[in-house]
Formats: sequence, structure tokens, C-alpha cells
Amino acid sequence: MTTPGGGRVAIVTGAAGGIGSAIVARLIGEGYRVAAVDIDAAGLAALVERIASTALSTFVFDTAGDATRGVEDIVAELGSVHALVNNAGVLRAGDALATSDSDWAYVMHGSLTGTFQMSRAVLPCLLAQGAGAIVNIGSVAAVVGLKNRVAYCAAKAGVLGLTRAMAADHAAAGVRINAVNPGTTETAMVAAVIAGSADPEATRAIWSTRQPVGRMGRPAEIAAAVSFLVSDEASYMSGSVITVDGGLSAV
Repeated sequence: MTTPGGGRVAIVTGAAGGIGSAIVARLIGEGYRVAAVDIDAAGLAALVERIASTALSTFVFDTAGDATRGVEDIVAELGSVHALVNNAGVLRAGDALATSDSDWAYVMHGSLTGTFQMSRAVLPCLLAQGAGAIVNIGSVAAVVGLKNRVAYCAAKAGVLGLTRAMAADHAAAGVRINAVNPGTTETAMVAAVIAGSADPEATRAIWSTRQPVGRMGRPAEIAAAVSFLVSDEASYMSGSVITVDGGLSAV
């Protein structure tokens, strides 16, 4: 029986993080060759040790600024690309008054500009072959207001707008562009925010119970949605958003 990936190449950004590494593992398990991208070289090295697969290649570059060169390196090593998963993102807490210009620029750079520049760099390859998929990782923060997340909410709302605009532009050429909106998920970034709060134990309890399902999400659950969207089973989906948030945005 053939595997869904069939040896096709998928690029995953933010691959050293919790959700990124789960996406990498899932896609490799389904037969993709994966180009794992991150600015964290040590994190990528640890990913290689954990997964230990010849289907994994790593590339260290900043998705916002070095996307063109980075994608050229990936294509030179692995050949044409079938899928891009724009998972890289960053967070700075604060309301509008507490968010400095540098905080705003940092979040936009890491969470929105990188998604745009990676998509722009990969699109010529996908369009030339008349097929391919881009999956952008948004957030529940794109559709609901979260306290002290003004820059993050704005950046992730921008990711959804970018997803829909690119889908409208390129669907007729065979390139599907969709998004996944994770809710609160057990990652190192979330753990760091909880640990830095005034009362970590209380914060964890609140963040767990605010979802109707009563817990935070698991990276593997986000990876499952991504896997579906890059697969041929999602061939009639473009400009769509799959929300994986434990019901948070429903209440």
C-alpha cells in the first residue's frame, strides 16, 4: 500500500518547537521527505536525534528575510516541493499600551512576515508543477480576543487574511492554501508563559479549563489536521480554516 506522502517533499517551519516537531514526525511517518526549518540550530539537531530518519533534512534560516535563499537551498538539495507548512511564530505579551514598537515588529516579523515570505518563495515551484499545498498555522487568537495578546492576535488574524487572499489567487492553478487554528496547546512556548506568570499553578488550571473539553491540546492533534490538509484527501479545500481548540472559540 502506498503512503500518503509518496516521497513528496514538505517544508515545515518552526520545526524545532512542539507543534513543529509533531508535524515533522507525522509527515515523515506518512512517507514525506521533510525539510525542517528553524533559526534554532540546536533545536534542529535535537529533532534529528529524536526522529532519526533519512527522510529528514534540516535548514537553519530566518523565514522572514532569508526565505528566498532558504527555499533555493531546499530545492537544490531535495528537488521540487509539494507542501509548505508555515508553523513558525513568536509571542510577546501585552495590551496596546504595554506593547512597544519593537515588540510589535518582533511579533509581526516572526508570525506574519515569515509566513508571507516563505509562501512567496515557494509559490513559483508549486505553480510551475500545477499542484501543491500550503498550510498556515494561525491561532484561535485570530478569531477571539485574548487579553494581553494584542500583537499576537493581530498577526494571527493577518495569517488568516493572507491564507484566504492567496487561496483566491492561486486555487485555479492547482495550489491549495488553507490554515489550521490551534487553541491552547502544550508547547514549550506556552509552558514558558505559564512559568513566568505570577501564579503558574493557577494559570495552568485556568488555561486548561477555559476549553470546554477541560484540557490543553496536544501537538499531535494539530499535526493530524495539517496532515489532512496537505494530503490529496483535502483536494476540494482551499481558503479553509480547521479549528483545533477544544471548543474555546465556540463559547
